[in-house]
Amino acid sequence: MQQKKFYFLLLPALFWVFVVACHKPWYILQHQDSHYTVYSADPQDSNILALIKPYKTGIDTQMRQVIGHAAIPMTKAQPECGLGNFMADAQLEIIQRIDTSIRISVVNYGGIRLPYLPSGSITKGKIFELMPFDNQLVILEVSGSLLRTFCNHMAKLGGWPVSGISYSIRNDTAENILVEGKALADTTRYKIVLSDYIAGGGDYCFFLKEVPAIKTGVLLRDALLEYLRTKTAQGISIEPKISGRVTYAE
Repeated sequence: MQQKKFYFLLLPALFWVFVVACHKPWYILQHQDSHYTVYSADPQDSNILALIKPYKTGIDTQMRQVIGHAAIPMTKAQPECGLGNFMADAQLEIIQRIDTSIRISVVNYGGIRLPYLPSGSITKGKIFELMPFDNQLVILEVSGSLLRTFCNHMAKLGGWPVSGISYSIRNDTAENILVEGKALADTTRYKIVLSDYIAGGGDYCFFLKEVPAIKTGVLLRDALLEYLRTKTAQGISIEPKISGRVTYAE
């Protein structure tokens, strides 16, 4: 009887395992959010405000922390801008601590989320506003011909912030491409540091998807923070200037 009872219980269980295993996976096709605003003047919200107050106070304290100083205002613009040069230089300098053979740094223009940083104190919160995404920096080793394709892509989009490389834009095409002042060679291999978003094909950079990416474990935002801390410790203010890295050909 014990054995028959066991089979009696086991067969329904096996049936449902089979049904679940053969069922097509479920996917969320759409969802709807609703937002509720907490008002300090509303007595009903007092418990919520009391609950989040310690966390908000801690976060606000961290975000107000001054980590650097800008000697000049920095704006976002194309084909070249001070804000972009600051970001490209920062990620290059920080990742060169991992690999000194990296010569080129690229930042996608659309990823810069602030149009302007004023001169004066730079807070941690401003860097989070500038780069709110958790994009990790990766290293790519590419041929000169693929790098030329990349420069043409950046030129077609109006110019992206770069460091270690320069180019001119004529008819949406990059020309006079120089790497550390030397003409780009199609057969030479070059190492680039950029975000995993670009390396994964973001901003239509599909031609980079097949290139093996070396993960650095460093977020772009953290690289900016570390760069500012380093410069502050050295007594240096940030003063990125327009230096002809990306220009429109005459």
